[in-house]
Amino acid sequence: MRVLVATSSLDAGGLDVFVRDEVLAFRDWGVDLLVAHTLAPETAMHGRRIADELRCAGVEVVELRTDHDGREAVRRFRPDVVAAHGVPRWFLDLAHQLEVPLVETLHGPFGLFEGEEEEARSRAALVTAFACVSEETRRRLLEVVPTLPPARAVTITNGVDPRLPQRSPPRDAARSALGLEDQLLVVSTARYCLQKNTFALVSTFLEAAPDCPGMHLVVAGRADDLGYASHVLGLTEGAAGADRVHLRGNIATPGLLLQAGDAFALNSFFEGWSLAATEAAVHGMPLVLSEVASSRAILGLGPGDPPGAYDDGVLVPHPLGDATRLSWPAMAQAQYRRQESHQDLVQAWRTIWQRGGDLGAERAQRALEQQDRFRIDDCLLAHLQLLQRWALGRPEEVEHGG
Repeated sequence: MRVLVATSSLDAGGLDVFVRDEVLAFRDWGVDLLVAHTLAPETAMHGRRIADELRCAGVEVVELRTDHDGREAVRRFRPDVVAAHGVPRWFLDLAHQLEVPLVETLHGPFGLFEGEEEEARSRAALVTAFACVSEETRRRLLEVVPTLPPARAVTITNGVDPRLPQRSPPRDAARSALGLEDQLLVVSTARYCLQKNTFALVSTFLEAAPDCPGMHLVVAGRADDLGYASHVLGLTEGAAGADRVHLRGNIATPGLLLQAGDAFALNSFFEGWSLAATEAAVHGMPLVLSEVASSRAILGLGPGDPPGAYDDGVLVPHPLGDATRLSWPAMAQAQYRRQESHQDLVQAWRTIWQRGGDLGAERAQRALEQQDRFRIDDCLLAHLQLLQRWALGRPEEVEHGG
């Protein structure tokens, strides 16, 4: 089978990492591949770290800047099916015109917010099938596009390599490398941008810091929005506890931080399925997650479980109080204000501090359980089988759930 993997970004985000893992797994399973990097204005400024990594692994990667570039790539490679990840509208039009089946992976509710329904329905008409990374994302897609046959949208939850912890330094060595002794370290590997809501994460940490002596927060991620990043940085200027907030750029291999850290935190406005939180989970870290798609599943909770403290971490209410209010204007209005979940997040910091640091055998057991739950091979095999079915024109074999 010949698969053209089309993606808008090949640098440092969760989508980028997923595409890398998908491509390398498909290659190892004997799939003929071409990776098409559809450069959009909002991603053209990003780096090419994963693109370079794939090329070094012997995978052909081409950059597509125009419809003409795309037509030439499709006609030359003659794919049986396209695996699309966040591609621009012109590429969907192109695949549709050339009658190539296209399966789009929805990594989150992008394009499904309030006010975007018409465009979502227009895009869906060009897509052969959808792979949704969480059940919440699939449900939202079917709400926004009620004419979409449910069989054309399946849920395939994300996974990560269960060997990640083994590829990282041992915990004692990781903490020593970072100069840590008895400090309690909370890690957030998140980009500096509106979606990740880093401003609220840092501001609530600073509020809780006087009650949590010895607790530190490190945020490591790409600055997607320099203006937003400067506001986050401004929180630490002269603030009490600012010496315990460490703001860093993206780290290509976050294993050192995850091994050294005592907990992980992510306060997003929205997610599809957070690979960063999943990577932290397979390292055995307790998690502090906002109430977005996938958070309950990652924490091992049921759909009806309320926000609160649980064995594997803390589920914090949605920053807007009600995730159904989600829209870009609502997020923009709330980004630098006291949010609905403010006090809950402050209490979450205190809960993590009260539980303490290295949990020893308990952390090791949690890591083993999570590594078994989030095996990436199961996820990628389901994606490959979905692509095969649509490439062969056998949609009747596709079942919800992959």
